[in-house]
Amino acid sequence: MDRQGVKSNPPLDSDISEKRYCVFTLDNEEYALEVEVFKEAMRSTKITPVPNVADHILGVINRRGDITPVISLKRLFNPQKVDNIGKASRILIVQIKDLVIGLLVDSILGIIDLDTYKMAPVTEIEQRDGEYLKGVYRIDNRSILIIDLEKILP
Repeated sequence: MDRQGVKSNPPLDSDISEKRYCVFTLDNEEYALEVEVFKEAMRSTKITPVPNVADHILGVINRRGDITPVISLKRLFNPQKVDNIGKASRILIVQIKDLVIGLLVDSILGIIDLDTYKMAPVTEIEQRDGEYLKGVYRIDNRSILIIDLEKILP
């Protein structure tokens, strides 16, 4: 019972609005993917180029016997960008349905919980990557751009 003597029901699963996100950086901007599509993070490894593919497709990696394509999100969002693979660079292995791919990112910041009801629409400032975004979270002085993986994958 609450303070007014009314019996309150526990929240239903459909009422829970928090989701877990993996937050990472690209050119000092923060992006995130839902954890449910995230399989693992790998240190950058040898990427074997594949001929006659789009510029944002870096090639393939051998992941414990599985051949996995790797995409540069930086190049996908802005074809003039160059990937600077450093010690903090990681390949995020993600899966939607039966498709498993790697996404090259500059660094991983961690896993956080965000309230899906507080996601704001993409503004004109963020619109350059807008066709690949679901929305944006504003936390203090930070903006975390939420990637729509289904729009990235063919």
